[in-house]
Amino acid sequence: MLGRWFDIYAFRIDAPQDHRIAVLFSDISSRKRHEEHTRLLMHELNHRSKNMLSLVQAVARQTASTGADDFIDRFGARVQALSAAQDLLVENAWKTVPLADLARSQLGHFSDLVGERIEIAGPPLSLTPDATQALGMALHELATNAAKYGALSNATGRIVILWSLEQRASPEPRFTLSWLERGGPPVAEPKRRGFGSTVTTAMVKSATHGEVSVEYAPAGLAWRLSCPAAKILDSMPARPAASRPAPAPAQTAERNGHCVLVVEDEPAIAAYMASVLTDAGFSVLGPAGDVSQALDLLGRQDCDVAVLDINLGRETSESVAHELNARRRPFVVVSGQSKAALPDVFRAAPVVVKPFQPRVLEAQLRRALDGCRGQE
Repeated sequence: MLGRWFDIYAFRIDAPQDHRIAVLFSDISSRKRHEEHTRLLMHELNHRSKNMLSLVQAVARQTASTGADDFIDRFGARVQALSAAQDLLVENAWKTVPLADLARSQLGHFSDLVGERIEIAGPPLSLTPDATQALGMALHELATNAAKYGALSNATGRIVILWSLEQRASPEPRFTLSWLERGGPPVAEPKRRGFGSTVTTAMVKSATHGEVSVEYAPAGLAWRLSCPAAKILDSMPARPAASRPAPAPAQTAERNGHCVLVVEDEPAIAAYMASVLTDAGFSVLGPAGDVSQALDLLGRQDCDVAVLDINLGRETSESVAHELNARRRPFVVVSGQSKAALPDVFRAAPVVVKPFQPRVLEAQLRRALDGCRGQE
């Protein structure tokens, strides 16, 4: 009732027949607050650790899927890129990361070329944690490709990395990031798309709600991202819900099997999940990285079943779960949390723990679909 915690110790004083006792009250409120804070930190650490393990799993499987002979080198380099982004996030208390620092961290092997053959320029802007991870992976892939095939594969090529805020084109400021190569060997569009291409295009688009263009010009590769600034810059005002950008129509699913809505805010995990489900014969709706995107997709196309990550940045997918319940559509939860810790709306759903096994996720989805048919 007092909002405080006490340790209480009662003991007898004087002779037993005097029936006298003393009671000591020790206020331990600060200790209990510290214990609760520690519990919350450990819970958050567990959640982030499982997300990171899922991300590493996705990167490993996607790297292996290309069948490249240098899997160990490619996978190791990608894990190092993730590690560099994590270091920056920790140094900045997991809040925002200066874009200039991120660019330099992902060019670590070429740091001696920065200022000579590599130009990095733009206003002082800081990225959200989600954008830090996605753009960090993209910059790493661009640098790796430049070293193998592009402007860093010879002694004369140059790279220019530029970013800016554009406020004239629309009521909301837009962020642009460009990677421009010149002076390298002649460039040709690759015949086969690998995981690197997925990272620099699909994952970046999903993480930023933006558009990515890639031009394989003879003079050199030109890569450009344009997206709403509020999606990746923590200091920008959020766009009102009514005017949020709609997901691209390409995210709707072609009906080749049961349609699965995928809601996952980590682009690499989302892309991996979509690949797993497609290989299992499902049609994928999405992936959606936030609530508004998921609800918009459901407004344009219904699904048969859904896969929901619970924590989507600063929001949860509870409203999506309520919408699915209203439509009588089953869903499976993929989360790093234990079932007991889930909000009520998720507790009746099957839970697949991160990092997930593809066969387990597929089995739970088919079981959920069978259970839904059994209730009809």
